[in-house]
This record gives sequence, C-alpha cells and structure tokens, in this order.
Amino acid sequence: MSSIERRAYLRYNVSVPVVLLDQNEQQYQVSTRDISLGGMRIECESALLHKLLPEGIQTAPGDLVILTAKFTNTKTNEEFSIVSHVLGVLRLAESQFSIRLSFVDIDETQQDQLQRLLNK
Repeated sequence: MSSIERRAYLRYNVSVPVVLLDQNEQQYQVSTRDISLGGMRIECESALLHKLLPEGIQTAPGDLVILTAKFTNTKTNEEFSIVSHVLGVLRLAESQFSIRLSFVDIDETQQDQLQRLLNK
C-alpha cells in the first residue's frame, strides 16, 4: 500500500520557542515539535493542556479552540503573531500530550515572517 503525502507545506522537525495566548490573554511558553507554514505541533504536560483546553482533551476540532501564537525571530528581533486553532490532541504518555494546531487566515506577510524564522 502506498502512502500519499497530503500536506500543502513542508514540515520542519524543529523546536521553535513560541508564546501561546488563550482567549483570556493568558500567556504560556512552549516549543514546537514540528512546524510548517500551515500549522504546528507542540508537546506539553497535562497541567498546561488543561489550561489551554479547559473543556478537556475531548474538545472536538469543531469547537475551534482559538490560540494566538507569538513568535520572535532572534536573528532579526522580528516579532509576529499568528492565530491558530486546535486540530487535535494525542496522549503520548500518562501526563504528556501533543497538540496539533492549524494556522487560521495566515497572510503572505505572516508566511514570509515564518519562513524567515524557519530559515535561520
């Protein structure tokens, strides 16, 4: 059986520091596990997961949990934000989780900023 790649963007398996802001403007320091121009995946402990997703890990993608990702390119000191929503959560271990996020309405400027960050 062949595997068909359905991704629209190249995925970078890289750790990039990011600050996530929830809808109440609470800030959470995390790092990406992987990232592309379409979204990212982070890993976190259960305590942080429950802060980001107060309704629990059963939150369906249709619930559109909105988080703002704030990035800083340390090479250029450029800061930018991208709105994202939670696509899903995967339990990795008893208290370790992976959260997949999709960027929402990312414009060309944000794509360029993100590409510069990934090309550091």
